[in-house]
Amino acid sequence: MRISEVANAAGCSIRAVRHMHACGAVPEPERLPNGYRDYAISDVAAIMRARALIDAGVPLSQINAPNAVPEALSLIDDQLAHLELQRTKLLALQQNPAGTPADIRDSILQHFGDSPTLLAELDSLDLIALAGVASPATWDQLRANLADPTCLASSQSYFTLWEKLAELPAATEISAEIAELEQLISTGFMRGVFETLRPGTLPLSRSDVPLQGAQAKAFKALSGAIDA
Repeated sequence: MRISEVANAAGCSIRAVRHMHACGAVPEPERLPNGYRDYAISDVAAIMRARALIDAGVPLSQINAPNAVPEALSLIDDQLAHLELQRTKLLALQQNPAGTPADIRDSILQHFGDSPTLLAELDSLDLIALAGVASPATWDQLRANLADPTCLASSQSYFTLWEKLAELPAATEISAEIAELEQLISTGFMRGVFETLRPGTLPLSRSDVPLQGAQAKAFKALSGAIDA
C-alpha cells in the first residue's frame, strides 16, 4: 500500500504520516527496491491509532506511552466539560442577552429605580452571569429576596446610605455607617447570593468601581469583610 493511500485512509496528509515516522511515533515500513514504502495493514492500523491519540491532544512524544489511551480519554473529558460550560453560557446568553435574567432586572428597576448605584449593581450581576460565575441557585435566591419585603426595605436603606456617603469628604469618620452597611447587605436583596456563586476569577480591582467621597473608605472595608 502506498503512503498516499495510507494517508487517505487515516484522514491526514502524507506530510503528517512522514512526520510520525520522523518522530518515531510510528515505525517506518521497509522500502521496496523502487524506493517506495510498502505499507501493510498493521502499518495502517498503527497510523490510525496514532491519529486518534493525536486528535485527542496527546503529544507525538507520548503516542507509545503505556498510559496514552487513558491520557487521551482524560483530555477528551476535559474538552467535553469545557464545551458543556460554554454551551450553558450560550444558552443563558440566548435567553438573557444582557446577562441578568430579564424578570430579575425588571424587578430590581421597578423596586429601586435607575440610580447610578443601582445600575452599578446590575452591571455586577451581568458580569457574574456572563462570566459563568452565577448558578441557577443564584437567580432563584435573588427572586426569593426580591419577593421579600424585608429584603427590599434593607436594600432601599442601603442605596440611600451609599449615595449619602458620596456626598461626604473622603476622610470622614464613617465607622457607624460601615457597620450599618454590613447589616443592610446581609439582609438586602443580595442576601445569601454569594454562597450560590461558582468558583471563578474575574479581573477586577477596587479601581474598577466608580466611587465618590467616603464611598472609597466604605468599599475598602466592605470588600474586606466579604472576602473574609
